[in-house]
Amino acid sequence: QQQRKLDAAIQAAIQKEIAAANAKKAKSNKGKSTSTGKSGGNTSSKPVITMTPEEQKLSNTFAGNQGRLPWPVTKCSKLRGFGTYPHPDVPSVQIQNNGIDLLTEAGAPVRAVYQGEVVSVMDISGTKVVIIKHGEYMTVYQNLATITVKKGQNVTSKQNIGTVAKNNDTGTYILHFALLKMQTYLNPSSWLAQ
Repeated sequence: QQQRKLDAAIQAAIQKEIAAANAKKAKSNKGKSTSTGKSGGNTSSKPVITMTPEEQKLSNTFAGNQGRLPWPVTKCSKLRGFGTYPHPDVPSVQIQNNGIDLLTEAGAPVRAVYQGEVVSVMDISGTKVVIIKHGEYMTVYQNLATITVKKGQNVTSKQNIGTVAKNNDTGTYILHFALLKMQTYLNPSSWLAQ
């Protein structure tokens, strides 16, 4: 239930960012004598983010770094991978992991995997989350003890954004890291340097 609440809050923040980006672009286009209607009769209900040329370039360079992005924590082991797997205590229950869980050490710094803009800093029932936008891609850093960035701040690749929090159930330090293109979760393992 806690994870569903976090996932819903993260999705809401991402939807809000997409809407804000599109509103900003529409406002900047206001008064220009160009066709601003839907192109090609696209009636798809899929969300589309309208990007500036700079944001499009950032998105393209982010995508071009697939398989080469730095890890969000330097000393870690992958505890759980992306996808669906059985609950460790109740095997008949399936758990959906929208990212990867990285086991690390106390006080481990968390860093941005690529340059971008911090679009959300949240505290959901005591779990701190940072979302960074990289054009049409977003990275999510969940289970932070401290946060050293703020909403609207531009960050660079490998910049420290906080520290990993202790998991009260296990007594270990686990960072949940997720990667999305728009609102679709992607497997972060295929994007990080091997």
